[in-house]
Amino acid sequence: MDGFFLEGFTATISMVEDEAALKAMQGNERITNRSYQASLEEAWPDDLRQLTARNYGDEQRHLAYIREALRNRAWEEQGPVQHA
Repeated sequence: MDGFFLEGFTATISMVEDEAALKAMQGNERITNRSYQASLEEAWPDDLRQLTARNYGDEQRHLAYIREALRNRAWEEQGPVQHA
């Protein structure tokens, strides 16, 4: 249910401007990262822990990319966003 509301919120903000959309996405990624982090504190079988850790790593990269795009004001660039 949370995902539905987060997607709707991001879509609504996206209609306003790129910076606002990125800020909304950043909020979504923060929530997602906290959820993955909390999940890794639970006792899971090794295969599920590895999958969760791998997905958490992806989410951490998403958040880092969005933060970098906001810091560099990527929407003002002519070419594609460059990231580490």
